[in-house]
Amino acid sequence: MQEIILGVMANILRTYAIYRFMEVMNPLKTVSRRLKILMYSGFVVLTSGGYYLFHNQIINIMTNLTGLMLILLIYKESLEKKIVFAIGIYSINVVIESLVFSATGLYKDYDEMTRSIKECITSLGIYFCVFLLERTCFKKERQFPIRTSLWIMMLSVPAFSIIEVFCMWQANYNNKRLISMEIIGILITNIAIFYLYDALQDYYEQKSEKEKFHSLMEGYRNQIEVMQESWRKIRSLRHDLKHHIFELKYLTAHEDINKILIYLDNMEKQIVNEDEYICSGISEVDSTLNYLLHYARQNLDDVRAKVALPEELDIHGFTLNVILGNLLDNAIYAAKQSEKKYLSIFIREKQGILYIQVENSYSGVLRMEKNKLLSTKENVDRHGIGLGNVEKIVKEKEGDININWDEEIFCVKVMLLVEKLKSVEII
Repeated sequence: MQEIILGVMANILRTYAIYRFMEVMNPLKTVSRRLKILMYSGFVVLTSGGYYLFHNQIINIMTNLTGLMLILLIYKESLEKKIVFAIGIYSINVVIESLVFSATGLYKDYDEMTRSIKECITSLGIYFCVFLLERTCFKKERQFPIRTSLWIMMLSVPAFSIIEVFCMWQANYNNKRLISMEIIGILITNIAIFYLYDALQDYYEQKSEKEKFHSLMEGYRNQIEVMQESWRKIRSLRHDLKHHIFELKYLTAHEDINKILIYLDNMEKQIVNEDEYICSGISEVDSTLNYLLHYARQNLDDVRAKVALPEELDIHGFTLNVILGNLLDNAIYAAKQSEKKYLSIFIREKQGILYIQVENSYSGVLRMEKNKLLSTKENVDRHGIGLGNVEKIVKEKEGDININWDEEIFCVKVMLLVEKLKSVEII
């Protein structure tokens, strides 16, 4: 009985490795959690049942391929790609199983216990390979990647588990109950460690989304206050408009040009809202820029902003809002740490091209790793995520980004096709 339990646990670990592989290949979370649990659990039942009921290699291959195809049905991929995935995953399983045979000398199935141990080592090997692929080939898909040193420590868990299982099998083979319990404990530990890692990934992603939502709400709140203040001033001007007309007529009749100009200046001051820095007509952009520029003027000495967008410009503000929010967040933070405390933003549209330039002073210190800029913010686990997100979005929108700096000024220039900003996508 313990051999069957051991084999099922190994199959669960292998299934979890397949799940992680599919999540990396399909980063968009379009499949419900309940459906995933149902399909992957069905895969475990189908493959384990086929193996232990029939003990036939052909049936074993068919149940594995059928189970993989059922799993792939829940993902939005073409049929050809699903078939390639299924064959590819199973081929990896066969290759690793062959390597285990060669490394351990298990060319024959001596008994059920030996087969179960072989399955455990194979599952740990698949597990190790999937995480290695996740760290190398598919590293860019992770929104919150962890440091290399921590990844090495995490990858060492399945690697040393393989060695430990093999050593226990050699040393304690006569005590089947003991070795079964120990190996099951190792498998559960492996699953638990990486499940906790996934849980932390989800936690930080949700935290990031909440921070973005909070920032967006603050921007809208600030924009509403700006609009209310502007409307109050307009109502006040309309209420006193008759008196203003009489006064201007009087000054005109007396040809007192200087007093007319002074009077018009006073009227302009009465109607202009000093907190409304930008009025582009795109609500998402206006709210973000007004909120961040208001914060910048409170903390910096020299803030310049010029936005020249035509009123008829038809774009969705979501993507542009993410780009501007990330660029200005980084720029304001860096400028606050410098002596000049300078920030400049320039946005214009010309001939279907949207041009964005953000300049800021900085302390003169930049952190680089493998030609990649790292943030100087205190949260070291999220280095470069803001600028990295901007680069990713610009690339997806087929735009261009240029980053340059000197000893005092850091500058980011972005060019985007207006046509690519007319629809919103999940980022």
